[in-house]
Amino acid sequence: MARGGTVDIDLSSLTDAELEELLAKVQTAFDERVQSRMAEFRRIASRAGYEVSLSKISQMIGRGRGQRSLNQSTVRSQRQPVLPKYRNPDNPAENWSGRGHRPRWLEAQLAAGRRLEDLEIKSSQ
Repeated sequence: MARGGTVDIDLSSLTDAELEELLAKVQTAFDERVQSRMAEFRRIASRAGYEVSLSKISQMIGRGRGQRSLNQSTVRSQRQPVLPKYRNPDNPAENWSGRGHRPRWLEAQLAAGRRLEDLEIKSSQ
């Protein structure tokens, strides 16, 4: 087999024990490759003046052993909520941060002739 090539194995012909052994070998080879690459990364980072630990590397690649990878919902849950920037003068409970789609009340206010600046929350409110 050429380096980087593929091996065609009829997995359906293997016994459970053979599959488990193959899986263990593949996992070991993969883990060794990851460890080698992390060591190389640490060496390069150290030469550049950075200190990198395994936990930092795991965070950077998004997962550690036994951890799920970071997905968008995990990242979003760690963000702080954005303070509202605009308030509905007819209903002060309705506000908008200025991000995402404009709410209906804001569109109605703009259609009625108000300017966006008129709806801004002033620091004294």
